[in-house]
Amino acid sequence: MVDSEEEKGEDKVSHDDERLNFNISKELEKHCKEIESIYQLLSHKLDAVSSAHSIPKPAEKEVDIKVNTSTM
Repeated sequence: MVDSEEEKGEDKVSHDDERLNFNISKELEKHCKEIESIYQLLSHKLDAVSSAHSIPKPAEKEVDIKVNTSTM
């Protein structure tokens, strides 16, 4: 009899867990969609910022004068 009572108790717990998981999954799905939209907005802003600063500075022209004449 102890086994049957434990099994019933376990079934009840697992049933409650399934119902709880179902509610949590709906809530998690809602939060996941919110997180995805926030991440897309953040990603877009970071791409805009990084592309504005990713242009390399133009190289400065250095002028070196070398004289290749023989001395007198």
